[in-house]
Amino acid sequence: MEHCIKQNNAIDIYEEYFSNIDSERVAEAPSAKTINIFRDPNEVKRTATHLSWFPDGGRKLAVAYSNLRFQGTSPFTCLDSYIWDVENPNRPELTLKPSSPLLCVEYNPKDSHVLIGGCYNGQVAFWDTRKGSHAVDTSLIEHSHRDPVYKTVWLQSKTGTEFFSASTDGQVR
Repeated sequence: MEHCIKQNNAIDIYEEYFSNIDSERVAEAPSAKTINIFRDPNEVKRTATHLSWFPDGGRKLAVAYSNLRFQGTSPFTCLDSYIWDVENPNRPELTLKPSSPLLCVEYNPKDSHVLIGGCYNGQVAFWDTRKGSHAVDTSLIEHSHRDPVYKTVWLQSKTGTEFFSASTDGQVR
């Protein structure tokens, strides 16, 4: 048995193992094609700051929209972000209504109805799409980040309800 194992571990580094493969084969040039364009439906256009694909099949896309020139925004600037149906780019399927502009949004990989979003004011908001457009829960301001939340990540846990958030305040919570 030991002899067989040693044979499998022996490799001749000078042997040409793939000599019968044609190296002159021309590969197809890479290409891309636009399928749909999902535009911010507001009059004042904002930047799409983050995308998250629906975990069960990719038929929906959550998009966080925000004006990145925060100092120049008016108090009447729209805070909404949207969930789009890939087959219908004309109208969002659901509007997410945060208390502060969303910089990131993530679908929960274990429960596709649940999303988290990082806000400009440092809070993290939690949505259940079965319960409507408004956040089901939001982190308390005194337990939130002190700067905008630029990234949220769901953890692989038994409950599927735990996540990390990262901010420019130097903290990961």
